[in-house]
Amino acid sequence: MTATHFIGIDPGPTPGIVHLTRRGGRLDIDVIQCNAHVAPLILWALLDSGRSLLGQAPAIVAIESFVNGYRSTRSSSAG
Repeated sequence: MTATHFIGIDPGPTPGIVHLTRRGGRLDIDVIQCNAHVAPLILWALLDSGRSLLGQAPAIVAIESFVNGYRSTRSSSAG
């Protein structure tokens, strides 16, 4: 059974990275919160073909578009 990896990244000053691994009917979830300087290093460590932490399984990466503007400071409340 081949695993499939999904990596979602929420960029910004405090990025969040979610790594989902689907193995048949099972789903493993890992969550990382880091700073903007180390986020690319974490992604590289996950995807580097020479030392990949994911093995040979395919990986799909999605990165949310970061918009720094007036509304982003107002959306800090729930809802």
